Amino acid sequence: MKTKSSRKTIFIILLNIMMTVFFLFTDLCAEKLFVSDSLIIQLREGPGKDYETIKTLRTDTSLELIEEKDEYIKVRTADGSEGWVAKRYTSPNTPKPIVIEKLNNELNRMKKKNKKFKETNSELSSELKTIRKDFSIAEKELKKIKDKHTSLLNQSQNVLSLISRSEKLKKENDNLDKKVKKLEDENQKATDETNRWIRRCFFGWIFAGAGVFIAGLFIGLALRKKSYY
Repeated sequence: MKTKSSRKTIFIILLNIMMTVFFLFTDLCAEKLFVSDSLIIQLREGPGKDYETIKTLRTDTSLELIEEKDEYIKVRTADGSEGWVAKRYTSPNTPKPIVIEKLNNELNRMKKKNKKFKETNSELSSELKTIRKDFSIAEKELKKIKDKHTSLLNQSQNVLSLISRSEKLKKENDNLDKKVKKLEDENQKATDETNRWIRRCFFGWIFAGAGVFIAGLFIGLALRKKSYY
């Protein structure tokens, strides 16, 4: 909002300057005469002293030339009055007091405009400082965002690496589970075989012992019968 208001103010100031220059140029191009010297002259109804006086004109009075006749000219004043004055008392050059007054007025206008320009420039400088400050803050925030993005990117790469390792370890774990299952099966088979061998050996030993016992018994009985005889 401040920027739009500043631009509008600058535009109005430039427009005023252009209008001032235009009116000054128009004033310079207009065909004007002025009452010269420090005197008061008569505006008469006709070209001569015998005609009635309409009004008196002071020095520096602005006149518009209408007609010339010998030593007299017909003029029109700023208030619209028309009459004749002696040509020798008029001059096409703008009197110095009027020039000085115009210059002073223009100087005052320029001072006011310069003051407005300074105020506008001060506002623009303040606004520029604010914009630079905001830009600096935004630049720092952007750097933080970039750093955070880089950190997140690195973390995502680490996560992907961890996921890949996890999948690899899972496959290796599955393979190990299969191997362990296979070993457990083989161990169970070996245990079963061992138990069957032990049972066979156990029953073999029992039968062998029983055989030896029975054989010993028979031998003992046989020896005993011989001793009776």
